[in-house]
Amino acid sequence: MGVTRRGRSVRRPLAASLVVVLVVGLGGYVVAGAVVRNSADTALAEARQLLAKSDSDAVRDRLRWLLWYEPRHPEALFLTGQSYQQEGEFEAAASAYSLVPVESRKHRQAGFAEAIAYLSDARFGETERALIRHLEAYPDSMTAYEELKWLYYNQFRERELEEFLLDRLRRDPGDYVVLRDLILTEIREQVAEEAIVHVSRAFEHRPEEASVTLAFAYCQWRLGNVDKARTVFDQALKMRPDHLETRLIVAEFLLEQDELEAVEQMLLPQGRGADILRQRLEQDDRWWQLRSRLARRRNDSQKSLEYSQRALELRPFELSLLQETGQLLLAAGHEDESRELLREANVSAAAEQELFNIVMDDSLDQPTRELCLELSRLCELRGRSQQAAGWRILANRLGDRAGENAARVR
Repeated sequence: MGVTRRGRSVRRPLAASLVVVLVVGLGGYVVAGAVVRNSADTALAEARQLLAKSDSDAVRDRLRWLLWYEPRHPEALFLTGQSYQQEGEFEAAASAYSLVPVESRKHRQAGFAEAIAYLSDARFGETERALIRHLEAYPDSMTAYEELKWLYYNQFRERELEEFLLDRLRRDPGDYVVLRDLILTEIREQVAEEAIVHVSRAFEHRPEEASVTLAFAYCQWRLGNVDKARTVFDQALKMRPDHLETRLIVAEFLLEQDELEAVEQMLLPQGRGADILRQRLEQDDRWWQLRSRLARRRNDSQKSLEYSQRALELRPFELSLLQETGQLLLAAGHEDESRELLREANVSAAAEQELFNIVMDDSLDQPTRELCLELSRLCELRGRSQQAAGWRILANRLGDRAGENAARVR
């Protein structure tokens, strides 16, 4: 019993001491937290002032204690990102922005800022991914929409741009901005002479960016610098040998150089993973169109017609496919089928010219109900049914508003 009592007499002061330490420690943490919280507004205000004075290091020093206590403080992280961006430390800026919690009110602003930080550093792949994430979270973000649209446009990524815009149109079939952009980006195609300045600058800064490398090669090709284009196309292929767009563009380039064997190798990949890539290629009308053109160069008119018809099945409104398939049918003696396709091609070409005229006289910037109905008609003639329906919806909306305004005047 004596031993037990002595044991208890030793443990009780020890237990009491531990309780005191824990209480004091916890109390100190709570007090420290209260102090930090109470001074947070002051720290943030001072950090903003320092940021306005371009004193980036001081901004981070002022926020260090706040972020030690609350590592996910939204405003502190955002200001930290801005301070890095001010210094040109874009990767650190993007990292800070990415840590802003999703549930905070600052997350929307931080998500877009992250994309812009990557864009400022010419990291276009990261920019694209950040913008897509941002639009998934905030579909109504017009700033992100504009940036992603121009990224695709400036890199000659026409199909990806079209898919992006059509996907946006599914959210709101009568969205004027998207309907306008679908017409503008098709009628006013990006040209190498205009793009080469900013594409060259990006390529010099980030030659490891695959999308920039491909765009630079494309510009060189269109500007007539064939040898330079060939060298850079080879680089693009090494970066992404299984990238569908790269293979199709390189195949088109090689076909223009009359390198028929090389075209076939590009269109019919061999080796590991070739089956998966081949399945993806077979779903693209451009692949069938290129195979048709290759067969025509080899004087295989039957295969050329077969491949062109397959391409037309996948994209029945494409003007070049209507024209090429119509000519091939005529050469094969199928006059009635040829006449019908060539008639469709002529109608589509005439409608495209009318759209061009509307774009050139800036009528598209001030849509009226009548103009929307006319645009719907022209899109329908060109086989763009989704766009045609969208312009009709917009025409109805404008008509309803006009009626409401007239009723108010009365």
